[in-house]
Amino acid sequence: MKQTNKNPIPRFRTTLALSLLLGACTVGYSQETDDEEVFELSPFEVSPAETDIGYRATNTLAGTRMNANIKDLGSSITVVTAQQLEDTAAVDLNDVFLYESNTEGTGNFTSFSVVGNPPTVRESIQQSPAQANRIRGIGSAERAVNYYTSLSQIPADSYNLERVTINRGPNSVLYGLGSASGLVNTTPGKATIGSELKRIRFRLGDDSYRGSFNVNQTVVEDKLAIYVAGMYQDQEWARKPSFELTRRSYVAATYKPFENTKITASAEWFNQDANRPNFTPPNDYVSSWIDAGKPSWNPITRTVTRGDGTTAVVTGIRDYREAGSLNNLADGISFDWNNTRAAVLIENGDFLGRYQRGVQNNGQAFGVGNTNLDYLATTLNLYETPGYDLWTTSQVNDKSIYDWDSINILSANSVSSEATTYELGFQQKLAEKLYLDIGFFKEDYDEDVNNSMGERGVRVDPNEFLLDGSVNPHFGKVYVDSVQASPMHRAANNEILRANLAYELDLTEQDNIFRHLGNHKFNALAQNRKLRNQWARYREAVISDHDWVDTSRPVFSRGNNAALLTKFYYVGEDGSIERSPGLDGGFPDHPVFGAAYPEGSVGGSYSLPVTYFSPDPAGTFVIDGVNGEWVTEDTTVAAALHDTRADRRELDSQGVVLQSFFWDDRIVTTLGWRKDKASDQLGDIAPTNGAGFRTFAELDSWDDWDPIEVEGETSTRGVVFHAFDWMSLHYNESDNFSPASAAVDFFGDPLPKPTGEGEDYGVTFNLFENKLVTKINWYEASEKNSRNLPGDIGRFTWRSRRVEDESSWGFRDFLEWKITERDGLPPRGEEGSLNSIGFLDGGILNPAYPYAEEIIERAMYPESYYDGRTNYSDTASAAAEGMEIEVIYNPLENWTIKVTGNKQESIYSDLGFYTTEWLYGVGGTFENPIEGSRVWLWRDSPEAQFTYTDGDGNTQTGNWFNDRASLWGGSSQIPGEWFQGVVKSLLDAAILRDGLPRPQVRKWRWNILTNYRFKDGGLKGLGIGGSVRWQDKAAIGSRGIDTTGNGNFDSFDAFNLIYDDGDTNLDLWASYTRKIWDDSVNWKIQFNIRDAFDNGGLDPISANPDGSTNAWRINDGAQYFLTNTFEF
Repeated sequence: MKQTNKNPIPRFRTTLALSLLLGACTVGYSQETDDEEVFELSPFEVSPAETDIGYRATNTLAGTRMNANIKDLGSSITVVTAQQLEDTAAVDLNDVFLYESNTEGTGNFTSFSVVGNPPTVRESIQQSPAQANRIRGIGSAERAVNYYTSLSQIPADSYNLERVTINRGPNSVLYGLGSASGLVNTTPGKATIGSELKRIRFRLGDDSYRGSFNVNQTVVEDKLAIYVAGMYQDQEWARKPSFELTRRSYVAATYKPFENTKITASAEWFNQDANRPNFTPPNDYVSSWIDAGKPSWNPITRTVTRGDGTTAVVTGIRDYREAGSLNNLADGISFDWNNTRAAVLIENGDFLGRYQRGVQNNGQAFGVGNTNLDYLATTLNLYETPGYDLWTTSQVNDKSIYDWDSINILSANSVSSEATTYELGFQQKLAEKLYLDIGFFKEDYDEDVNNSMGERGVRVDPNEFLLDGSVNPHFGKVYVDSVQASPMHRAANNEILRANLAYELDLTEQDNIFRHLGNHKFNALAQNRKLRNQWARYREAVISDHDWVDTSRPVFSRGNNAALLTKFYYVGEDGSIERSPGLDGGFPDHPVFGAAYPEGSVGGSYSLPVTYFSPDPAGTFVIDGVNGEWVTEDTTVAAALHDTRADRRELDSQGVVLQSFFWDDRIVTTLGWRKDKASDQLGDIAPTNGAGFRTFAELDSWDDWDPIEVEGETSTRGVVFHAFDWMSLHYNESDNFSPASAAVDFFGDPLPKPTGEGEDYGVTFNLFENKLVTKINWYEASEKNSRNLPGDIGRFTWRSRRVEDESSWGFRDFLEWKITERDGLPPRGEEGSLNSIGFLDGGILNPAYPYAEEIIERAMYPESYYDGRTNYSDTASAAAEGMEIEVIYNPLENWTIKVTGNKQESIYSDLGFYTTEWLYGVGGTFENPIEGSRVWLWRDSPEAQFTYTDGDGNTQTGNWFNDRASLWGGSSQIPGEWFQGVVKSLLDAAILRDGLPRPQVRKWRWNILTNYRFKDGGLKGLGIGGSVRWQDKAAIGSRGIDTTGNGNFDSFDAFNLIYDDGDTNLDLWASYTRKIWDDSVNWKIQFNIRDAFDNGGLDPISANPDGSTNAWRINDGAQYFLTNTFEF
């Protein structure tokens, strides 16, 4: 993990020094004169200083890529002006989305998914708040900078913005490729010839401070201007420890070598280190333990002591592995499924060692098997709930267990990111009304993520003794567990080259009949985009060699139970969390991304002692008849490169748009056509070197993987009819598609391209000489075949594949065993066995593997399935409809009012369609799959049947899916049980949500904001304003129904929704502006209160089918900001 430096970076200081130098420069020929030249704007530019009044903007590039009046566009467009950003103290898109129609950010929406089995809520704000937003209830917004498609991981920031433009719904003119939700474009500041600006701004807020500066200087009169800006922000939260440290620097230049030629250039540097808090409470595995009277467990005698003092003995592991059976002995505790991995115990930041938590009955270390000696953990008892598949694990909502106002329960997670952005532009007036614009845009992004804790919960250690018989010093303590810490490095590169040609043909200037054919503005686009993503995942593991480590495997996949780490962070006593887990000291350094072994494969290592049971005939400790001793020895632990992935895309786009004005501009039409061709390619798998480590050698190699190509044509059609000077009618329809990363369904066919369609229509009123503008827009939008999969759809696709290729019990492994039996080969693991002559030395595609062709044929899969690179996935669709209202009123020059409102409905559909068809066949079910489907092949086909006789002459018959046992001394896992537990249950829960509203959709929202500035009198310089934000109740779940009459919920009722209570929020602000320092400085002080009178707490965001809340967002209550601005 990158080291956090809480001082401004040198680049920021350099940029600030440069800005002050520019501000001090006095060039003799650059002084302003009365007859200053007025430059003609090209059709590719909008000047906010000339078009934006208060909260109203009149012109935009969003509709046609040319400067157009918003009243002449039929699409749903909102421009957020610089004054609105300043008045509301908005610094990012989440702040902006608080006040607009059909936009949701972290201030009024909690982005989360339901994952796992049993299901748990995973919020996505902590790791990526810039992407935790939504438009029209469909999905997160596509991002653009100056209408170049941008990487959404790089957050926007108002320190350097002239305006923010929101384009709702698909728009083929702007982005033929993209989400149907919409696009948000940010317009950074630019160097302006003939203008001067020197501004410094400081802001203090709750647990945070921020400083920024902006300088624009004309260096050569009428020729050259330089603009520089910088920002430094240290944000913290009430939940400690937590911070987000951000540093940004920006420089831009504008050069006009000739009257009709303009060259622009800019660069921005972004750097951020974050240890953000949790934004939802942790999952609750403590309350049920307290409610049950705080039961305990003696692992030596296998005795449960209930809360009332009575006891019960558990005779074997199956007694408490099966759903609910142990809970019948004692509520609140259950078998700890993570016993297979020794736990690293951490308390107050100190590593206390690593301890074995389960011992097999054969004495082997770091496993459970059919053991009678292992730990238990506190549990929610979810499996006792009728219809538990539909239920989600509840989060803590009891402040005596967890104080969500002060403790960051995910403090071991961290993110460090940096980015650079470059833009170069060339504009040329070729002839009268003919303009050329050529631009280049490039982004480079790198991110290191340590997501150690994920969606883990809080538990209590109920074990009275350690497995060696000694007293457990942590008995009764509360802990947070991290099952498998996986630090990751991600890199993305985005490069765009585009050209626009604009021409205006104004036939109204003709003095003949052709003048009735109108005025036409034409724009042609050609664009090439190259996008590359690289991803590397590391796993903290034992890299030293030991008897209990499977050294026959590469280091990155060594015996998972023995080598991979589980961590227990002890955070409190007796069911109460008293402190945060602290920062994770287990990752002293990430490996060097992209470097060769060893730097690129292994991070900084450290020594960690492990205590485990070692079988020894002379040992005095006996487990199930196996003698041995408890041994403590040192191990070497490091973050080892586990796997890598790379993909790249090249997009070629051509498009044209025609905006035409007829009948004295009363009828305005917009027609657009665009063609996009995408070529996607996956990188080769990272190979293993002689030392057993993954390497980066193939991360940038693409030769062995043919690209997947997809192309499509999209269009936009719109019309505006200005029926009267004060009323206009509009209609617009558009579509787009998004060639998501290369992926196929389980049939081997490329997944269909995600597409979006949208239709907008409505009316606009312009009253009181355009001082009052009201736009009402109705819309319908849909997104089909989206890869933005809700919940566990993505997870059950790869888990379905695991049924095939699990190395110890998968179906392919079963076929290998049948061949072994048929051909009389030695058992697995022995010299000459099928496994030893090929499988471990390169897999089924190894040319030396003698049965590859037969296994591929019998498994009914193409060869490409086995190369390990194919990205299998599925799709989902969404539909939305509603209404958007925007009213902007400037009754006076110094008074502005804005009202926004929306009606919204959004639902899921077609969830997991291709995986369901692959598993069961068209029209098939789990109970009755269609012949040729996978479940049929695994369970009902002749291929799945077997007869097995062991060494004692005992014969077993059955099918692999339901009856597989230890046929060859391997895993005892029964595939059908595993499939139903971790695949079918997730798939069923997802399918049941088909047709249900998307989470937290609110039917109505209304916002009103206003600002009034006193121009004269005793209150001159004073400004007052505020905002009222009202939101309707949100759908947070659906009631369960019993379709079979057995008394259990087995489906959701789409017409019986569960809601929260809705909300009303008040923002207040006041400012004072005056001249200081002999009138040489304009000083403004502004105080903002966001969510005034809000005391915080927990707001419901998800509910179980009985109506009970299972998840909450943490509401931090009122926020205060004091901002001082100095303009020289």
